[in-house]
Amino acid sequence: MVFGPRQVVARINQDQLISPQITLWNQQGSEVIQGTLLVIPIEESSSTCGPCTCARRRQDPELKRVIVAYQNQIVMDTTLDAAIEKIFARAW
Repeated sequence: MVFGPRQVVARINQDQLISPQITLWNQQGSEVIQGTLLVIPIEESSSTCGPCTCARRRQDPELKRVIVAYQNQIVMDTTLDAAIEKIFARAW
């Protein structure tokens, strides 16, 4: 099954590991910005990747994590490479 971008965002916001972290970063004058999702075709499926940045008011955003969704899995890590490695270690 291939999920569309809106479905992926909904799944990210409901994920038991990712959602609490976003809520934590979104406090005390900081704002979490979920960047534009990229849909990457992989064989007969696709993976969705997107940045999760955190910004304090009056400061430039700082990349905190990258979120990757593939099939029924979602992972978050500090770099795209690490997230891809993690998701495909679980998928295979």
